[in-house]
Amino acid sequence: MAINKERNDIAYLVGRLIAITEKYAGKHFGPGSIQEAYNHPQRLLEVFGRYIDQEDEYYQEVTGMLTEPIPITTKPMERTDMALGYYNQRSAYGGQRKNEQERLRMGERIATLRKEQGLTQEQLGEMCGILGNHITRIEKGRYSVGLDTLSAIAKALGKRIDFV
Repeated sequence: MAINKERNDIAYLVGRLIAITEKYAGKHFGPGSIQEAYNHPQRLLEVFGRYIDQEDEYYQEVTGMLTEPIPITTKPMERTDMALGYYNQRSAYGGQRKNEQERLRMGERIATLRKEQGLTQEQLGEMCGILGNHITRIEKGRYSVGLDTLSAIAKALGKRIDFV
């Protein structure tokens, strides 16, 4: 997805600002936080706005296009436009955060070791006491693995936790 530089409607621009804020706050806002930001964008920017690099080219572009104040609350249709702006902006930053790249790397390592041992995802899941579809999500980097789960996977693969 690419940023639509022709769009200057407030909802799309606020979605972009949420992604910019997320980048500089140094954290990924989960679905609940994103929904809260869509519902009350002004509050999110008040809380995390201090982290934004005012020199960021996208920040300057977006704030230069804002022609009205950021709304306190939004309507359902606006949330769709905000989501589009958010995901387009995330893509412009490379789409993945460092922790997302690390999850992908760890997932690939787990998949490689599992395949080397001739195990299916379901078999590895049974050995770890978790569902096979969770192994799928872990291997694809879509699930943030806690220490206990990672330890169980390492044990099932006959490795130490530092194997990843």
